[in-house]
Amino acid sequence: MRAVDAAKLRAKLLEVAQTGEANLGERDAYGKRYTLDFTMVTRAGRATLRSGWIVIRGKKEPRLTTCYVVKRKR
Repeated sequence: MRAVDAAKLRAKLLEVAQTGEANLGERDAYGKRYTLDFTMVTRAGRATLRSGWIVIRGKKEPRLTTCYVVKRKR
């Protein structure tokens, strides 16, 4: 992935946030955490990415906290 792929990554993150299957993680005083894994394809190749989200206590909308490559496929 390169900087030129940023807009594509943003669009994919918004898509998976709306349509993907989230896995509930830790719950604490700050809120509920979720992870979503998805496949991203760019000119550099194909990779599985993991995104982390939190729904802050008292709020309804999720917020992105992290996104990173889990496995790169060639």
